[in-house]
Amino acid sequence: MIALRSHYTMDMLAAVIFAHYFWIMSEKYSFVIDWYIFRIPLAKRLANDTSYSEFLENDEGKNEK
Repeated sequence: MIALRSHYTMDMLAAVIFAHYFWIMSEKYSFVIDWYIFRIPLAKRLANDTSYSEFLENDEGKNEK
């Protein structure tokens, strides 16, 4: 039984690592699909991201001066 538990634990750890890797890769490739196929600009894709919208506001203020 101890051997089965250790293999289950290793499987769960590997699943978390692979899930994180695939999440990172899907974020990279979703940009390609959104931009080149659906023509969604970056500002619309990240409209709900507060840190990105704050960055845009600060960057626009610098450009106006």
